[in-house]
Amino acid sequence: MNNGSETPTQNPSFEFINNCINSADPWQASSLLQKAIRRGEYDIAIQAAYRFHSLRGNAIWRRLLIIAVEDIGIASINAMTFAALACDAKWRGGVDKSLAVIASVVRCLCDAPKDRSTDYLACAARKHSAFEPLRCRVGSSSLDERIAMAASLQLPLVLRGVAAWYSSGIEARGEKRVGAGNLAGLLDSFAEARVPRDLLEITSIACRRTREPMCIMLPVLWMEAFMTTPRFTPYIQDKNLSASEYTHGMPLYCFDKHTRIGKLAITRFSVQNTEVADFFNHYIPDFRIRDAVAMAAYYVDAVPISRQLVWDGCAELERLGTESDFEPCGAPLHAVSKLIKVVRNNLGHLNAIRHELFMQQISDRD
Repeated sequence: MNNGSETPTQNPSFEFINNCINSADPWQASSLLQKAIRRGEYDIAIQAAYRFHSLRGNAIWRRLLIIAVEDIGIASINAMTFAALACDAKWRGGVDKSLAVIASVVRCLCDAPKDRSTDYLACAARKHSAFEPLRCRVGSSSLDERIAMAASLQLPLVLRGVAAWYSSGIEARGEKRVGAGNLAGLLDSFAEARVPRDLLEITSIACRRTREPMCIMLPVLWMEAFMTTPRFTPYIQDKNLSASEYTHGMPLYCFDKHTRIGKLAITRFSVQNTEVADFFNHYIPDFRIRDAVAMAAYYVDAVPISRQLVWDGCAELERLGTESDFEPCGAPLHAVSKLIKVVRNNLGHLNAIRHELFMQQISDRD
């Protein structure tokens, strides 16, 4: 039995990581899979994928497709195509080939350049308070008018995102405001606007398989990044990410707001860390502080990507998407970057709490 005296480390052996991840629960495996792909950490991502598959079976294919859309996006149509094809059991060639296909898709997603703009645009279109007039404008338009708006480069990006979402018929989780839509007609409109057919095929598959609004943002973003006249040509930028900390072979970035340990760690951190508690109390209502700290922690060590597609306007869209995530927490928009910074400066304390809780889980299990 481990007494919890072990401290966080860096760069454990592959065998140690493998043994640890093989005991992860479904939420830990899912979290670890996506974050490791974002960072390009294949050895971790593949073990997390195998573990998720052992626990959730064919749900792995939808999970990989969502990751491809959310984190790869327009940075690599080929990588998204591979993830989309893998959803087809006939294409995979049978159950006996599933693990090999998982390994190939995970490798492809890890190595691919990344672009998280689908998530940022979907968040801004759905939630950002500055765009409520746009949502009202699109909501009061006919379906044909919405489709025309979505494919018009003469209109602002977020307006086109709202129009594409409202035209698609894909409701956000827990909401009923889009209506039936016309996905086929919307995709035809993008085709007439010269969006590549292979991207539209991926978009169609992703929309049908996942029912996630961010999927319909793909052609909107492709037009913005590659069909407008940019100040510079889109390029791939390698990012220098900070080294990950591990406990008992588990990367501590696994424990975010979607895992039990992550939620408990954030609750303790938001109270025990004086600097964080004082800073957030200045900006956030008491009953929303934990949610705001959880969101800040997510942006500190869950969102970072290893290789980013940089295009004209991507930084501004990232800002809007980030603000959209923080607004429901009661955060004033001018303070968002400060909230993230204070959590980043205290990440060591959060990791120490994550470490303690994870070691307790291991001790209880033994």
